Amino acid sequence: MSDLPPKLAIKYGIVIVPGTVFIEDEVYRSGVDIYPDDIKSIIKENNKKLRTGAPSPAEYYKAYTHLCDNVDFILSIHSSSKVTATSSVAKVAAKRLENPTRVIRFECGVGSLGLGLTAIAAAITAKQVDELSELLRRVTEYCERIQIIGTLDSFKYLQRSGRIKLKIVSFLANTFSIKPVLMMRGDDISLLGKPRNRQKAIDLMIESVFNSIDIEFVPKMIGIGYFSCDEEAKVVEGIIRHNFPDHEIIQGNVDPMIVTHAGPGLILLSCFSSLDNSDKGEKIND
Repeated sequence: MSDLPPKLAIKYGIVIVPGTVFIEDEVYRSGVDIYPDDIKSIIKENNKKLRTGAPSPAEYYKAYTHLCDNVDFILSIHSSSKVTATSSVAKVAAKRLENPTRVIRFECGVGSLGLGLTAIAAAITAKQVDELSELLRRVTEYCERIQIIGTLDSFKYLQRSGRIKLKIVSFLANTFSIKPVLMMRGDDISLLGKPRNRQKAIDLMIESVFNSIDIEFVPKMIGIGYFSCDEEAKVVEGIIRHNFPDHEIIQGNVDPMIVTHAGPGLILLSCFSSLDNSDKGEKIND
């Protein structure tokens, strides 16, 4: 669920292992057999059973064996094991290799472009440092700093989530017509605010990035992930570019797996935050 545009993945030598989307009894590989626009029409059909899953061990094993022919070691970066099984599945696949220690797993806590930015930062750093220990230290810091701030147009799809407190937030949003702004960092999900309308929610997202980003931290990147709200995303991009002219802006549609749970109107902003960031909001972890 890195949401990286394919050209960027190729540029930085990043291999994306697709997650799984289940529609009734049919199985699809996210971003390979099924795309966000496909999900958009399907989620409107309430009679269809829709769920997502981690890639299979076979998918990871295939990627690892291919990479082992060309590199000395593999950095395998995943979302938190508290929200997805991808890291544990990758561990199972790595054990099947002749030398499992060549796969070094990291959990960065977030998905979407937050995961993508972390992978790009790791790829850039791998070409800059000579010592493996220094590379691992820096990747650890990237994982600690990366955060995602987001809002949805409708929270009814999020009510399918297994997290009880997310269901409560979704219920309140739908019942009282508020537009909660959420932040993910590490293993934590926090509620930053409960604006009354969409524009105020977007304004709060942008303000939260201003308050939390470490503008001197390199590589300087900001991610904008969105789905079915292209015009709003363009406005957000313009504001971000104007205020952070030294940062590379990476944007694109979010992964079908995320769309399945978030629905249309999703906007996510990803950046590397200050370690002492105080704008953490109210934790809603179960």
